[in-house]
Amino acid sequence: MNKESEEIDLFELISKIFNPFKKFFAAIISAIIYLIKITLRKWYIIILSVIIGGVIGYVKNELRTDLYVTKAILKVNTVDIADAVSQLQNLNTLIEESSYDILAEQLNLKPEEVSNIYSINISYIYDINNDDLPDITDELGEYLSIRDTTIVRYTDRLGLSVQMQSMQSIKTIENAIVDYVNNNPYFVKEKQVNTQQLKSKIAFLDSEINKLKELQNIRYKQSDYKIDDDKYILKQNEKLYHNDILNLFEQKQRLEKQLALNSNIAEYSKNFSRYTTPKNFLTKMVARYSLILFVLSLLTLIFIDKRNVIKEFINN
Repeated sequence: MNKESEEIDLFELISKIFNPFKKFFAAIISAIIYLIKITLRKWYIIILSVIIGGVIGYVKNELRTDLYVTKAILKVNTVDIADAVSQLQNLNTLIEESSYDILAEQLNLKPEEVSNIYSINISYIYDINNDDLPDITDELGEYLSIRDTTIVRYTDRLGLSVQMQSMQSIKTIENAIVDYVNNNPYFVKEKQVNTQQLKSKIAFLDSEINKLKELQNIRYKQSDYKIDDDKYILKQNEKLYHNDILNLFEQKQRLEKQLALNSNIAEYSKNFSRYTTPKNFLTKMVARYSLILFVLSLLTLIFIDKRNVIKEFINN
């Protein structure tokens, strides 16, 4: 008897625990059924509202000024890429604040030359499968959480995307953006330090290469197998320095290449496209305003249908 009582008590406890959830889901299902009923009952109002919303979206899109989107890849040579991102983000902040006079001053342009810029967006660039080809861009963070070793973020390249109302001044804007980075006082100092360090490394490698050449000449002349004044044959176990000299020379060449590229703090590896079509917002605008009118009409119908309940609630 006690066992049966315990089983009944346990069943009642479980029922009490799940009863609120049951009521909650029942309320949701009832609400969905009610919305379906009122939508079917007043379908003509709903459809008319959606059509009106679509027309409003279409008209607003037609009245809207065309926006052209053009993209480029900026190669950053001598400064940390995070510093370059921070510097370039300041430009878009000025646009968002409509501070076009300050933007024109920062880019060393006339206000009318920057007034048609809608946005300047910066993105990181990623290489997929380690083929050293830019594959995807990221609006500063979307892929940072990815731990896939086949996805590598470039540490010396950034994606630039500019939205403009006219493409006539894109060349001027392109030059102004890279000059804005290259003329940053902090970046200029960092470039000078970087250049001096590279020159010191090249000079050191030159010295080491010359030392190895001298040491190798001595080894030649100390050989027991002298053929003539210019040619020597070494013993089989005698040490040669050709590989060491070659390795140092290759290191020197890489540094010289880096020094040559560092003549500019930043430069375009891919310029902005001059040929682009206006960005089409028609689908987005129609969908947005159709959804807004649909929700408003549905809320209005619910209010009308439940007006007596609402009045009673307010009076109480």
